[in-house]
Amino acid sequence: MNPKNNPIFPLSPGILIYRSTRTLGYQAQKRLHFALQTAMISTSWLGFLAAYLSHAWLSIPHFYSLHSWLGLAALTGVTISLVSSYLTFLYPKANPIYRRLSLPFHVFGGIANIALSAGIAVAGITEKAIFSL
Repeated sequence: MNPKNNPIFPLSPGILIYRSTRTLGYQAQKRLHFALQTAMISTSWLGFLAAYLSHAWLSIPHFYSLHSWLGLAALTGVTISLVSSYLTFLYPKANPIYRRLSLPFHVFGGIANIALSAGIAVAGITEKAIFSL
């Protein structure tokens, strides 16, 4: 399994932007963070579509495992998080007080998304191993 094909790989650099690009301005860091997260979510939705179409083509039932349901829930949650983060942190008319109050929740949500993605990847690898016995 190639590590670049799962959402854990692009999520990590998205979080590390604020630690690794100290020479950039804060606005540039925010835009780069948003661009990486948007690319990760777009790629993940393409992977979801590929899996769905592959199941349809091979006559495999859709959403038959915990891995597929958790993956859909995580992908939906990350997409909602991306939209709400844009409206909170990048939208120019957002209230600065609201930004400051929501930042700890945004950070916690990002870390929780990485942990959830890792757990879902383990569930998928376990599922594949069990079904190939």
